[in-house]
Amino acid sequence: MARELRAPLLVIGRGQAGVPEDLPADFSSVLSSRLPARVFPSGSGRRDLIAAGGLEVPVWRYEPDSRRQAPPSGALVWLHGGGYVGGSPAQDHLLCSRIARELGILVVSVDYRLAPAHPYPAALDDAFAALRWLHAEAAAEGVDAERIAIGGASAGGGLAAALAQRALDEDVPVAFQLLIYPMLDDRTGAGGVGIPGRGEFVWTARRNAEGWGATWAVRSPSRPTGGRRGAGRCRLDGSTWPGCRTLGSALVT
Repeated sequence: MARELRAPLLVIGRGQAGVPEDLPADFSSVLSSRLPARVFPSGSGRRDLIAAGGLEVPVWRYEPDSRRQAPPSGALVWLHGGGYVGGSPAQDHLLCSRIARELGILVVSVDYRLAPAHPYPAALDDAFAALRWLHAEAAAEGVDAERIAIGGASAGGGLAAALAQRALDEDVPVAFQLLIYPMLDDRTGAGGVGIPGRGEFVWTARRNAEGWGATWAVRSPSRPTGGRRGAGRCRLDGSTWPGCRTLGSALVT
């Protein structure tokens, strides 16, 4: 990674002097103020507002110009990372543009609500509203309803896993999950105690604990959580928590 792009990322967790920082009231300000403008390119995708389940959710849409001239395509509901407390679709403009262009599909990147101002289940409700909207509007959008996938990175990956569980519970089909280094389990880094050699930069154990605590609107991220709240607590056979059921295909990377 180029030095001028790497340095702003390294100070998020520990500050310029390597000292852990307090979590700002608006964590997204950390990302927007410290990352160069070129990390968040403008002019990619198109902003839209979708409505489903009584919610209006802002999203970014990405699709190649030729998509609607072909048979119905697949689609991807994408969820950005940021520890559940920061980030925005802007950080994944290039990624979503590339996925849409190379696969010839529609990508809907959800600008979901963030903790601590909007704790669980606000983000999950927004994500589920986007998925329901895509199914309801599949024909009008030129999408094959049997080829709708969900995915995300970091917190977005964890949110996508929880979304898959909710979709299964409510009989909304999901063809595939794409989970990139997903933030799945609130027990990882519980209490903010670091492990030597792990989480030294960008996302420390302390930051992880604070993110989970803000998400659950409590300051004890080890508080028992289950079902959709803690996707990583579900066993593959669904026996760990009520509501956790066997899911379909997924790629976790």
